[in-house]
Amino acid sequence: MALAITNKKIEKDIILVTYDNLDEADALPVSLEFPELGEVSVQVIGNFGSGGTVLIEGSNDGINYSTLTDPQGVALSLTAAGIKSVQQITRHIRPRVSAGTSVDVDVFFLLRKKA
Repeated sequence: MALAITNKKIEKDIILVTYDNLDEADALPVSLEFPELGEVSVQVIGNFGSGGTVLIEGSNDGINYSTLTDPQGVALSLTAAGIKSVQQITRHIRPRVSAGTSVDVDVFFLLRKKA
């Protein structure tokens, strides 16, 4: 199945963005651009296949991306289903499958505006 990206306003200041069917063929998926948002969590579920790794990356220029971290400073490099807070607030954020075969995951970003 092809990658599909949807967003849905949950409440006035909360948005849920979903990347459905992200796989290793989606090397550089479209990034989100919500600079007015202040809090972000990410959940990854699905099949990580053989050696699958999903990176959560951020950028302020939309060209050069770096792996973001959780509040404890641990890189957001997921090899199994989980949910994490994102420490950095960047202009652009995206998931990227960096390794593995037969990967088919869904990625959910919950974004809340700054107070």
